[in-house]
Amino acid sequence: MRSKFKWIFTLLLAFSLQLSFAQEKTVTGVVSDATGPIPGANVVVKGTTRGVQTDIDGKYAITAKQGDVLQFSFLGMETFEATVGASNVINATLAEGATSIGEVVVTGALGIRRRVDQQTSTTTVVKAAEINQAAAPTVTQGLIGKVSGLQITTTNNSVNATNRIVINGPRSITGDNAALIVIDGAISTLGVMNSIPPDMIDNVTVLKGLQGSALYGSDGVNGVVIVTTKRGATGEKMSVQLTSSVDFQEVAYLPIRQTRYGQGWYGEHIAIENGAWGAEMDGSMQPVGLPQADGSFIMAPYKGNSDNIKDFFQTGTILQQGVSVSGGNLTDGYANFSINRQDRQFVVQGDEFKRTNFAFRGGKQIGKWTVEGNAQYF
Repeated sequence: MRSKFKWIFTLLLAFSLQLSFAQEKTVTGVVSDATGPIPGANVVVKGTTRGVQTDIDGKYAITAKQGDVLQFSFLGMETFEATVGASNVINATLAEGATSIGEVVVTGALGIRRRVDQQTSTTTVVKAAEINQAAAPTVTQGLIGKVSGLQITTTNNSVNATNRIVINGPRSITGDNAALIVIDGAISTLGVMNSIPPDMIDNVTVLKGLQGSALYGSDGVNGVVIVTTKRGATGEKMSVQLTSSVDFQEVAYLPIRQTRYGQGWYGEHIAIENGAWGAEMDGSMQPVGLPQADGSFIMAPYKGNSDNIKDFFQTGTILQQGVSVSGGNLTDGYANFSINRQDRQFVVQGDEFKRTNFAFRGGKQIGKWTVEGNAQYF
């Protein structure tokens, strides 16, 4: 009986040790070369898409488990690999070496894309299906809640609202902290991005780290939002797509107001003041506002109405309709033509917005050359 219990205890101990070895932990260290620490070096768990970049002091921190292989790389340096063991600290020293141009693949520069297994956690790609999940009226609104660290604030709340995009918080207390907008390889603006119907978007890539400044210089230091519009259909056959959606908007919250005292101050009714601490309301007829041209006043009952602000607003609507025709492929030639119509009625009566978009994109591969172009009118 004792030997039987001893065998079971040994089995459980081995199983516990196996689980402890499989647990993930945080590995830290410094990546350097012969001259000192390397900022912006890539640290990736081999065989995964999980990776980080070193900070300005060459330090990094990444989650891994024992047995994982960490790859340390930097442009112009030989790749260094180290296996995670019992220690939580792994320092790497990279040696200078030739890097073939085929291994240097950059995301976002004129349509060039990095392979999936070379991506790090500082880059996020949002597909068209996620952007159009709730029929958002603009691309910016379609990105809300889709990318960690992406802060979208409304700077003008109207039927055609304007926004501001900041990635991972402000970097300067005096300069502009807004992210750079790039559409189909060309530097653009947030206003132009919001004029593109969301169902014309293929994907949006958000660069959060140092890749933005590496690709676009000082303009990309605050991060980059790269928008890629759709090409043709995935096959050679022509495809026709119809889209239609309707949204309703209502004011969510209103301020709580007192309805006991009227216009004026210190208990005195003053018809031309904005203050709301005048005489107590009693329902009597009182003058409202400035006198008319003939010297008379507009008279109204002196009483409170708790719903008069709520009655001012209405239910807003957003109606979107679109049709697109696409076909072909890059080798034989492709084309994509779309028409989109958007009609908005804001919660404030008379605040209306109507927009029609016409977009065309086409291209063809001719030998070693690729010719592509697009035009948009709205």
